[in-house]
Amino acid sequence: MFEQTAPGTFVSLGARAGEAFTKDYPARGLAAGDLDNDGYTDLVIANNHEAPLVLRHGGRSCNGWLGL
Repeated sequence: MFEQTAPGTFVSLGARAGEAFTKDYPARGLAAGDLDNDGYTDLVIANNHEAPLVLRHGGRSCNGWLGL
């Protein structure tokens, strides 16, 4: 995972991004959506011959949003 520090400049977050980003996965697909209706996008990664990986955004929503 990378963080943008200036326009066109990115720095790797490494282990600071979380445990899930310290491992390699045989990923074959990705789905994005708001799984818990908190206004943040969560990710589900489909892995080959392994259980899917669910990355839930756990921050607080300070913006308004509309669910349809």
